[in-house]
Amino acid sequence: MKPIVLVGGESTGKSTLARFLGEWLQVPVSLEFSAQYARDIYPRLIQKEDVPVMIEGQAGFHKKALSLCQAQNKPFFIADTDLVSTFVYAEAHYEINWPSLNALVLENKGFLYFLISPEGVAFEPCLTRIGALDREKMFLDFKKALERFQLSYDLLEQPDFYERVKKVCEVLQGQGFVIRAPSKEECLKVCDKLSLFSGASET
Repeated sequence: MKPIVLVGGESTGKSTLARFLGEWLQVPVSLEFSAQYARDIYPRLIQKEDVPVMIEGQAGFHKKALSLCQAQNKPFFIADTDLVSTFVYAEAHYEINWPSLNALVLENKGFLYFLISPEGVAFEPCLTRIGALDREKMFLDFKKALERFQLSYDLLEQPDFYERVKKVCEVLQGQGFVIRAPSKEECLKVCDKLSLFSGASET
């Protein structure tokens, strides 16, 4: 049961892509805990003291997806971020570098990561986002973290959604998973079914 993880800065399309892939590939999707948590505590913003809660919550989402994957006999699941994201944001916002978090990143590591570039993707503000951070810097921070933990990753640098989907499917095929990429028409049908572009994406 192998986690396929989407990572990157805010408003780069991770959640939208995760929802699409889960539907198209018919596999479980692990959600981003911090986005849900931010909505739950709004209008209070996330603070340094919330980081342990987010670590525990994200690890819990990961374990739940693994269990669901096993119960459904699926070879992998799609994760809309994981503890690598918690690690990167904890460092960037709160200068946290806890050995215990580092250990949890490795304990819950994904099989393969897709690092999504912000290039060509407009920032879409929402109430729970801290703001338009330097997404290019965050992209480099994610790259450094993936390399620091020696995690296997591919870059998604295509602004076009269909090209992103196609790239993910091609990489997964290269990893030996028996899947196929959708046609453009099939991609549009799934997007319409899930109402993916009827409003702002979450992450």
